[in-house]
Amino acid sequence: MATVRNSDAIQNLRTAAAIQVGSEPIPNILSNTVVPILDISPKTNRTIIAKSLAANGTFFTTLAKGVDVYIVAASISFDKAVGDTGSIAQIVGTSNGNATSLLRASVITLTAERGDNSITIPHAGLKLDKGTSCTLAVTGTFSNVTGTIYYYEVSTVDS
Repeated sequence: MATVRNSDAIQNLRTAAAIQVGSEPIPNILSNTVVPILDISPKTNRTIIAKSLAANGTFFTTLAKGVDVYIVAASISFDKAVGDTGSIAQIVGTSNGNATSLLRASVITLTAERGDNSITIPHAGLKLDKGTSCTLAVTGTFSNVTGTIYYYEVSTVDS
């Protein structure tokens, strides 16, 4: 039988098994039928970050090293008066070397319009290339246009 001498492993076992310290002994000997498993998976806590822009501009530029960025959702809302010349509002990001329109609102020039468009990207989201920007690009004038992106970051080990 093996004896566990690592105090962190014993503490994790006590916590995971909900062992009461005062009334139950903490096991430190593994029997022949118990197979120890060491989980080396990184513990990730993904916090969704929201950023909004009210005109042409850059939401952020991804780092060249150390962090991967995943877009999970985006939205565009706009108001356009009759005299506004706006025709397109889009959120653009670069993935796999291609600049991609993540979300696009196309409108009729010189026509009053109001709208909201949104997209949710399933699973883990769309991974953006390192060292690239995610932008709101507006063609022409709008009375009001707001783009919002929702994303999270994952620390990486880059060479």
